[in-house]
Amino acid sequence: MGGKYLIAILMLIILIGCKGQIKAEKIQDLQPTQDIKQVQNQTQDTSQKETTKTQKTAKEILKPEKKETETKDCKPGEELKEGKCTCKEGYRFCETQNRCIKENSCCKSHNCRSFEYCVPTKYTTNLCIKKDNIKMCKSLTEDRPRDEIEIQDKRYEIEVTQFLEGKIKFKINNKEVELKPQTEAMFEGMTIWTDGLEEAGGYCREETD
Repeated sequence: MGGKYLIAILMLIILIGCKGQIKAEKIQDLQPTQDIKQVQNQTQDTSQKETTKTQKTAKEILKPEKKETETKDCKPGEELKEGKCTCKEGYRFCETQNRCIKENSCCKSHNCRSFEYCVPTKYTTNLCIKKDNIKMCKSLTEDRPRDEIEIQDKRYEIEVTQFLEGKIKFKINNKEVELKPQTEAMFEGMTIWTDGLEEAGGYCREETD
């Protein structure tokens, strides 16, 4: 009787062991399938990222470049074309004077007759200051760019620093001021303005002893 129980217990142990082995084999059989799915998902993610990157790169290539508007100050007689200051219509470049002058103006004495010389083209302007009912104006030239204005016992040192096409740069008591012709501006409680730019010279003059 005891032998039968012993045999039954041994058979039960063997049966349980076989089931565990079969289950383990099934798990091992399923594992490669899960790995394949994981690899497929990773491949799809990588492919999507590469596609997005390619689309972004294509957009960057097709994106038009932004052109910045270039601003540049030109000298009198010049205008801005394709980012460069060139002589405007009715003017020509004079190497001797290093500026654009009117077409009918002399550039050098070689353009004049015998015993004549060329008076070079020069620029002149004025600066006006008004305080209360007192107005003072001074003329400034390339040869004489500095002067003084005195209003109500206060002295102002004025200087023209640059003649430009459409505007003129000044210094008043060493402070920079930029004015357009016939345009008023305020400076330390005063009204300031300039009448604009005037050309002088550009003609032939007879030589004198």
